[in-house]
Amino acid sequence: MDGIVCLFPKEKDDVYYKTCHEWEEIVGNTKLGKLEYTDFKALYQESVNCYVAVKTDGKAKIKGRLDYESELNKNNTKDLGRVERKAISEYFSKNIPIEETIMNEKNIFMFCIGLKSSSNYFFKTVHPKTAIETEYKKVIRFFISNNGERLLKIKAKDADTDGPDISRISKTSLVTMFNDKFDVQSFEEYNINYSFYIEKAKEIVEQIESARKNKKFVKADKNQISLF
Repeated sequence: MDGIVCLFPKEKDDVYYKTCHEWEEIVGNTKLGKLEYTDFKALYQESVNCYVAVKTDGKAKIKGRLDYESELNKNNTKDLGRVERKAISEYFSKNIPIEETIMNEKNIFMFCIGLKSSSNYFFKTVHPKTAIETEYKKVIRFFISNNGERLLKIKAKDADTDGPDISRISKTSLVTMFNDKFDVQSFEEYNINYSFYIEKAKEIVEQIESARKNKKFVKADKNQISLF
């Protein structure tokens, strides 16, 4: 654990800081590694390590899979493009509607999702009209589009797993493969399925807002010791 979040009445400031200083004395932490403090006016959490925290100056601190500013290869998520993460963060920190952020985004890489094959599974695309198939044995990059191909996850012949032989990525949605970047005359030519991204972002917003409304604890990270 590298930090905690505390909620207390403003008039209890003195008691809070006094308690913190007493803790520093007890653990011998009065010189190096002293506690640091950041004030937040709002905290929106999906899990312990995934949140948007709005500071009192209006700036946002974003952690976990909602972080859209990190490099793509360092923050791949199997179900979220960076544009959804940006939309969620902008919604909570700046009150910008989900649709506005996603529809106004003009960086195609913000819509891309990355997946990596394994020794047990590889990926295959199938064109819905021509039935042409293409196999991918390594990393793939794609975005959800209104026209494109079906993306399937296929079990290898020598797989050591009891998982399904075949499953479809993104359920009923089509994808456009983007391993090799291609340019278009206008951004609209990418034919992005905006509804997919908007619905996914709204789903997560609703989950977070519902948890806050019902005052439920956020999900604990399985790799951390629970404090509750």
